[in-house]
Amino acid sequence: MEQFIGRPEFPRAERGADGEYILWLDEGVRQPLMDRLAADLNGHLAHAAAAGVDVLVLGPATMAEVFRLPSVEAAELLDHVHVEYAAAQRAHPDRAVALAALPMQDPSLALKVLDHAVSELDLRGVSLLTTIDSGRPMITEDSLRVFGRIAEMGVPLVLHPGFRSATRFGTRTIREDAGLSWVYQTSLTALRLIDEGVSTRSPISSSCIRISAECFLTLPSASASSAGAGPSTRSSTTSRPTSSLTPRPAIPATGPAGA
Repeated sequence: MEQFIGRPEFPRAERGADGEYILWLDEGVRQPLMDRLAADLNGHLAHAAAAGVDVLVLGPATMAEVFRLPSVEAAELLDHVHVEYAAAQRAHPDRAVALAALPMQDPSLALKVLDHAVSELDLRGVSLLTTIDSGRPMITEDSLRVFGRIAEMGVPLVLHPGFRSATRFGTRTIREDAGLSWVYQTSLTALRLIDEGVSTRSPISSSCIRISAECFLTLPSASASSAGAGPSTRSSTTSRPTSSLTPRPAIPATGPAGA
C-alpha cells in the first residue's frame, strides 16, 4: 500500500483523515473496507476461528490489479506481496495458505514470478484477474504457456473478476457490474481456457463457479491426464478442508475469497 501512495496513475493509494489506507483502482472506483483488509493477520485468524473457519486462503484479488503498471514494477510489487504471504504461511502452517498473483501483461516475466512464488516461496496456488484491460483478454496464445506451467506445478488456479473488466463500461450500476459482468468475465475466461487448447495442453480436472463470481480451477499435470485421470467434481459445501498436499493444509474445495 505504501508503494501506491503518491502514484499519479491507478492503482494509487492515500491516507484518510484517521490514517487509514484508501485504495483507488480506477476513476471513482475505490476498494471498500480497506481498513479491514489491511488489519493484522492475527485478527483475521481470530475472526475466522470464531466463525468456525479452519483455514484461511490468502489471495490478492483486486489488490493484484497491477496491469497498468510497467511489468517490471508490477513484478517487484507482487514479489514483495508473495514474500509476506510466505511468511504468513510459515507463521501459521495449519491456519493459512496463500495464492500468488502474476504480471500477466508480460507472460515471460509472469513465468519468473510464478516459479519464484511457488517453487521457492512455497505458495499453494495462483489467483488471476480475468482481463488485463478492456481491449486485451487474459487468454492469448502467448499467455497459454503460463497456464501450462501452472498445470505442470499441479497447483489450483482461482479466476477473480477485476474492476477494469472487458464489460465494465457497458454497465450502469454496481448491481449490473458485480451481479452480471463479473460472473460473465470469470465464466468466459474459464471457457477460453478450454476452447483455446488449454484442455489439451493443460487439462482441467475440476471447476466450480461460485455465486461470488470466482472460478476455481485445478489444472493437473499432463502426465496425470495421460494416465487416464478424468474430470472430477468437487463439492462446494465441504465443511473441513481435505488435503492432497499432506502435511500441508489444502485449499478448500469451495475456493478462496479475496482476503
